[in-house]
Amino acid sequence: MEPLFSAQTNNTFEEYKRWNYEINKSKLIIIGVLYLIIFLLLSFINIIYLKMDAVFAIILFMIFMVLIFVVFMQAFNSAIKKAYYSNKALQKCPVITTEFYNDYLESKNEQHYSKFFYEDIYKIVETGTNFYIMPAVNNGIIISKQNCRPELILFLQTLKNNVNSGKK
Repeated sequence: MEPLFSAQTNNTFEEYKRWNYEINKSKLIIIGVLYLIIFLLLSFINIIYLKMDAVFAIILFMIFMVLIFVVFMQAFNSAIKKAYYSNKALQKCPVITTEFYNDYLESKNEQHYSKFFYEDIYKIVETGTNFYIMPAVNNGIIISKQNCRPELILFLQTLKNNVNSGKK
């Protein structure tokens, strides 16, 4: 049976990093809000209870929070890098072909084959550059829009709306 559409994506480290940032975006936002709350609380405590100069306290804790954030982001990026480079099969064959049929898709290269029925897909995320087809919360297929015909982009947008509308 011939596929309706087909697309190839080169799974580079940069693509993998973009995917990780996108699927973890809500966690990163929550951490940012928590940092802001902690910053405000510590500044308030220092100004009110320790009688520190307000400007000095704010500068001190801004520096402190920036340093913590930098360390956190370095650890996050290090974990992404470690995960990407631990996948030796992907390093050998980074180009994945995804073929779309009426009820399912197939993702494959020389060392990998997966088949997912659309009804079993957890979620589809669209960004300006990619589609991320998520069979599970921690598993995804990257589809680069630059390698898609306009008909495939429309098909994926429709599929995204159908898949995501069925989720609670």
